[in-house]
Amino acid sequence: MKTKTHTKYFTSDSKQVRSVTTLINAHLGWNKQMLIAWARIQGLKGKDAMKVRDEAADIGTLAHKYCEAFIKKEKVDTADYSENQIKKAIIAYDAFLDWNSQLKPEFVESEIKLISDKYMTGGTCDLILRVKNKLVIADLKTSKGLYPEMVVQLGAYKKLYELQTGNKISSGMLLRLDKEGKGFEQHSIPLKKLNWGWRVFQLVLKLENLMESK
Repeated sequence: MKTKTHTKYFTSDSKQVRSVTTLINAHLGWNKQMLIAWARIQGLKGKDAMKVRDEAADIGTLAHKYCEAFIKKEKVDTADYSENQIKKAIIAYDAFLDWNSQLKPEFVESEIKLISDKYMTGGTCDLILRVKNKLVIADLKTSKGLYPEMVVQLGAYKKLYELQTGNKISSGMLLRLDKEGKGFEQHSIPLKKLNWGWRVFQLVLKLENLMESK
């Protein structure tokens, strides 16, 4: 059985900061009612919603590992995962391979750790692609749907990436990989929408500062 570990982010002067996703989850409740309804449905089915959620998260983590290993030409250690988790992750990974064969992007970077001293936050971005000679920031998702918070997350990653590297992102992409064999969904996120996501995240940072100062 694996133990869950979360990536830690530190500024250049070794101060630990909260991640982009942690801050979004703490201060944006746009999908709260949907999650409550989902948890209720799981309960009516006699399932433990927390266990269902954790199982889905583990499948998603392993699917990400398969995709990263493909890009970096590495092997994936599946010793800590169940047979069902491996099966579902491979289904999502096959969707990624199908997407890759169709789009044929250039993989510039994968699993990039981004940290900002100025904004005191960090995160790990899945992919930087070059498509038609333009840089695209992309995130892989294995959830059943795509939600506005994901655009906020991607907008924050765009800003952190540009601050950290000096490179300019032209657009974003959310790539949903289905775990049930329904393939992939590619959603292009224009620059205007990414900038909207960053503006929302700046408000999230203000809320965090207000909470800390109470």
